[in-house]
Amino acid sequence: MEFNADDVMIVHNDKDRLYSAEYQSASIAFCAYAEDAQARIRDFNHTVTQPEYGGHGLAGKVVRHALDDSISNGFSIQAGCSYVEHFIEKNPEYKEHLA
Repeated sequence: MEFNADDVMIVHNDKDRLYSAEYQSASIAFCAYAEDAQARIRDFNHTVTQPEYGGHGLAGKVVRHALDDSISNGFSIQAGCSYVEHFIEKNPEYKEHLA
């Protein structure tokens, strides 16, 4: 069966503090964060896509969902990994939400 990025679901795993791209019940990409609940800050510090799923824009989809969800829940954001830092540089609408 051929991979279709449209079949990917982005889920938030609050317990493990990560947002994950799920495909056929498996995590194929994720963006992890550290949270300061009192200060309402999430530092997105690690982004990974499984090599066999690279090139489909999954990291960007996960990061966009993670940032949007965090902002809508009242968190400021930090870019603790280079991928998130570059994502915010390319999408300046997120800069106003940086802690």
